[in-house]
Amino acid sequence: MTFVVDWRPSFCYTDVRKVVALFCSIGSWALPEIEPLLCDRCGVCVEQCPTSAVTMGADGPFVARPADCTYCALCESICSRHAITCAFEIVWEPDSGVEFGDRVP
Repeated sequence: MTFVVDWRPSFCYTDVRKVVALFCSIGSWALPEIEPLLCDRCGVCVEQCPTSAVTMGADGPFVARPADCTYCALCESICSRHAITCAFEIVWEPDSGVEFGDRVP
């Protein structure tokens, strides 16, 4: 059985940022999910984002530049409040006849 990882999260915590929510919902690319109720607005995610995709707004951090986000999940790993989630969805494909460990040309 084979599987692929689909990088689209199933939902987004982007509150009023409708443009970001639109990109997330159509699955163009995945974005980290930021739960505003857990976030203490310390700003570490903003400071440490390697592509500066995360910005601090009046309501807390958000992905202001979704095209710059590489989904490296650094923000998730450094968030002490566990307010950021980088979700992965495993999508099973029909059996291709290739078994785990088989050499593929």
